[in-house]
Amino acid sequence: MKAEENIQEEIDAAKVCKRRVDHLKENDNQVSMMAAQWRKKRLDRMLVDHFLRSGYYNTAIKLARHSSIEVLIWLLFSSGLIAEFLKNYITVMSFFS
Repeated sequence: MKAEENIQEEIDAAKVCKRRVDHLKENDNQVSMMAAQWRKKRLDRMLVDHFLRSGYYNTAIKLARHSSIEVLIWLLFSSGLIAEFLKNYITVMSFFS
């Protein structure tokens, strides 16, 4: 009787260990997938920025739409307009001084 109880306790402990290992494996896969998605989106952001700076506006817009990062285009584009405005403003002001 005692031997059967010990065997059952060992089986129960093994089942608990297996559930824990399965949980860790599942969580590891989710983390890996999230990391891969983050890296892909980061690369797409860098490419959109590069395309905009290089004058490939249509390509940048298509990639941003495909990656669901359209907001980035407007942020980069508007910051570029502001920078251009300030550069022109400083050039004009230095001309008059």
